[in-house]
Amino acid sequence: MIKLFTDIATFVQYMPIDINATDEKVGAYIDVAVNEYVIPIVGQGQYDIIYADWLAGTIAGNNLALLNKIRACVAPLAYYEGIATHGINLGDNGATITMTESQRPAFKWQVKKLEKSLLKHGFIHVEALFLYLKATATGSVFNTWFTSDERTYLLGLMLNTSVEFNQYLNIDGRRTLWAMRNNMLAVQESVIVNNITQTIYAELITALLGTPSATQLTLLKYIKRVIAYKAASKSLREHAVTMNEYGVTVDGLVDVTDTTVTDSLVMEKRIGLQLRQYDAEADLWLKQLRTYLNTTASASVWVAYFDSDLYTDPASTTNRIDNSTGGFFVS
Repeated sequence: MIKLFTDIATFVQYMPIDINATDEKVGAYIDVAVNEYVIPIVGQGQYDIIYADWLAGTIAGNNLALLNKIRACVAPLAYYEGIATHGINLGDNGATITMTESQRPAFKWQVKKLEKSLLKHGFIHVEALFLYLKATATGSVFNTWFTSDERTYLLGLMLNTSVEFNQYLNIDGRRTLWAMRNNMLAVQESVIVNNITQTIYAELITALLGTPSATQLTLLKYIKRVIAYKAASKSLREHAVTMNEYGVTVDGLVDVTDTTVTDSLVMEKRIGLQLRQYDAEADLWLKQLRTYLNTTASASVWVAYFDSDLYTDPASTTNRIDNSTGGFFVS
């Protein structure tokens, strides 16, 4: 029996490609995929509830819907985790591979292409899993997740989906967003806090766990642009991500033996140009964020900023808002 799926026929329903594998081969990596990709989203408590219901054969309704979301993540990612060992036998003679007249090991480029496909497919469903919980969970539905540290952490990331991140800067899916999450949080807790006050930052985090007001949403639009460019720049400098034709991406499946010196130099130059652009955009939006606050803060709106040393009376500066266009200009 395959954990969460019962049998191989059910498992295959959640795979992006046809597979010919045994329960043992597939089942060995279910827990790896669950712990690596599902628990950080669902949380251990909510997962244990779903698993117990499935094990008891009583799963139904919302829990069954959540199980199916989990299955869609786990199937391709479990197969990805085990792909390096498929077809490999370990014995007294060390590691060997099985070959027959009708079957040969796949070429290296074919394996790499498959790995990328499995990861992309799996992370699409990881994001769908998060969005489902975000939209569905309440005090009475998936209450364990609703009150979990995982929900607090994920919703506290001001850019918590790749779809939203792509409104500001192109990235290659949820996997890239996840690779940048620590840098996004670092930008929030340093750059953003230092420019809006700790009080307003705390108010925004609390609002994101519920329903932000229209005024808060306006401020968040400026903040999110700063986070996107700052986090991308920081992640590129740390080599946590790189660039490809889709924008910022995770570089976990690039084989250096397939990359020429010329390719590397071209990519290095491209990243250097992109870093300068991201830094410039981040600085621009940070200035516009401060201009917005300086223009709108008062004794009743953004009070903590208005009372802080950060506030600058707009009458004493040349920066102001052009309300006729909804944008900013410097006069």
